Amino acid sequence: MDGHKDIMFKKSSLFIRLREFIKFFKFEALVLWMACKDKQTPLMIKAMGFFILAYAFSPIDLIPDFIPVIGYLDELILLPALIFIAIQLLPKSIYDQSAEQAKLWLMENGKKPKTKLGWLLIPFCWLLVIFLFVKFW
Repeated sequence: MDGHKDIMFKKSSLFIRLREFIKFFKFEALVLWMACKDKQTPLMIKAMGFFILAYAFSPIDLIPDFIPVIGYLDELILLPALIFIAIQLLPKSIYDQSAEQAKLWLMENGKKPKTKLGWLLIPFCWLLVIFLFVKFW
């Protein structure tokens, strides 16, 4: 019976870590959103950030979640990696200012922003993939 409790403890600590990981990257996505609105943010980082955020805050996914395992890979690997890269490219002063704005946003609104740009971005990506597949296959 004690072995069963150990397994449950390990599962719960894994889920706690996963939840903290997700919470951290949701905050970092919000920081990136604030940075993209800043006039001092370099244009290349803004372009990268807007693409990432349109996908992150989009109501639809490039890989639908109902596809077993693969459906969650974009949320677990692709998005955090892209957000991490974009955040690393930000100048420290812009990051610090954007992090403060993100904290204020969360205190006032309590949830992430939503965008309708994802409704255009995701179908465009799928059409591009289909086009490239047909052209080069």
